[in-house]
Amino acid sequence: MVEPSRGSGGSRSTAAKIPVRPTHTWKVADFRPAGPHHAVENLPAHVVSGSIALILIVSPIVFHRAFAGMGPINILIVLAGVGVAILTLLLSTKDYHPAPRRRPSYPPGVSNQEKAEIAQLGAAYGRFRDALDSLPEGQPKNRIGFALAGTEPGDIALGIITSNAWSDSWLPEHKLEVDPLREATEIYDYLGRIAAKIAEFSAQADALRDTPVAARYRQYAEDLTTDLTAVRDRARALFAYQTDVNRLSQLLRAEHAQPQLEQDADAVLDLVAESRRHQLAAEYLRQRQKELETITDGLRELQSILNDNSTRLPTRPGRH
Repeated sequence: MVEPSRGSGGSRSTAAKIPVRPTHTWKVADFRPAGPHHAVENLPAHVVSGSIALILIVSPIVFHRAFAGMGPINILIVLAGVGVAILTLLLSTKDYHPAPRRRPSYPPGVSNQEKAEIAQLGAAYGRFRDALDSLPEGQPKNRIGFALAGTEPGDIALGIITSNAWSDSWLPEHKLEVDPLREATEIYDYLGRIAAKIAEFSAQADALRDTPVAARYRQYAEDLTTDLTAVRDRARALFAYQTDVNRLSQLLRAEHAQPQLEQDADAVLDLVAESRRHQLAAEYLRQRQKELETITDGLRELQSILNDNSTRLPTRPGRH
């Protein structure tokens, strides 16, 4: 600990503090890459609605000029084409989702290797979610979601690498032997490949309908989700690892606060010593107050004596 230096008047300079890494609440969804199929979805809602309104306002003017001299059949063909275009635009935006939030800036402690791994994690998460969303509601989809054990491995991994404990010197060997980002990436990659295969086999079964081959494909899809215990245990283990990392972070925060605690103890001693000075000053003022009371009482008694004497003064001789 760096000892605080004593300045004039008993004040102390600020003691050196051990830096504590700020806590970030990152979400793996922030790093999911947006593919070409998200182009329309990522348009702001006001842009989409404004475009539709502009089309509806301008269309009558354009149609009035364009239809001049055209036959009824040609007019119907043009109107049908415009209607299809508008309907397509409306259908493409019915499942509108806001554009992903801007990615947070990396704190100084995140290495270039971790940044590259975060990009890989976001890509694996995106593939997993796309494959999972492509599955119809049912037992296979529910089993894949259940394999995550109620956790989001990507969020857990990001929470670990941005924790105080992860950047501390207590975990150098763990940082070499444990890679939370890779753990989460492999979980997403494995489940994403399973979901993609299930979607593929389900499509094959639907195309072949009631045939022995279709039954085999349905069985393959069922077999892929029959036993996901291993990946579920891995997701649970990653969550348990983060729990212990968070406990260590709390202990380290307490340790890092120790220099400030000792500095505050010195400040308390200074203030207690200063309170003693105020106590002595109060006693001195009370003594002076008693002296003032004594002087006041004496002056009041003297005035009383003088007043009594003035009423008893003798009359001068020769005066009647």
